[in-house]
Amino acid sequence: MRFPKILAGAMVVAACGLLSACGGSGPSETEFVEACVKAPGGDEAMCKCTAREAKAKFSGDAWSVFALQSLGKADEASAIAQKMPAEEQAKMVSATLEIVGTCAAASP
Repeated sequence: MRFPKILAGAMVVAACGLLSACGGSGPSETEFVEACVKAPGGDEAMCKCTAREAKAKFSGDAWSVFALQSLGKADEASAIAQKMPAEEQAKMVSATLEIVGTCAAASP
C-alpha cells in the first residue's frame, strides 16, 4: 500500500520545509540528506531521493529555501522566499508534491 509511504514522504518534506528550494548559495545536497534523515520520519532512501529530485527541479533561490528549511534555518529561508515572485513560490509547492509522489513510489 502506497499511502503510508506517501504520508511518510510528506512528513519528510514538511520537516524539510514545504516552501523551500535547494541550490544556489544554500546548503549542499549532502547537508540536506543528513538533516532530513534526522527529522521525524526521515527514511534515508526517501531523503536521498528527495534531495536528488529537488536538485533536479530547483535551482538558485528555490534550492536555497528548500535546503535552508531542512536545516532549521527558517528565518534565512523566509527572507529569500519573500523576495521570490508568488508564481515561483507556487511552482515550488507543486514541484514539492511531485517529488513526494515520485520518491514514495520509488521507495521499497
